[in-house]
Amino acid sequence: MRLHPLGIIVALTVGGVLAGIPGAALAVPLAAVVYRAWPALRAAPGPAAPGPAPAAPAGTGHAPSDAEDKARTRDDPPGHGD
Repeated sequence: MRLHPLGIIVALTVGGVLAGIPGAALAVPLAAVVYRAWPALRAAPGPAAPGPAPAAPAGTGHAPSDAEDKARTRDDPPGHGD
């Protein structure tokens, strides 16, 4: 990982102004952490993890099979699945 030299100077200056010598000492490692974490924090969330099996419909006593689930989604009009 490479930080731009101007970024290091700015981090040292801000750290030194805000917290003196300890702030300057922590400024560059903190800048490196922010530099690496920022893209991951800004990224869009990925696809949702598969959840548990759907609950059984009321009164049937069993969970729907794959065939029943496919038939229900095929027969239901769009937007009325839940």
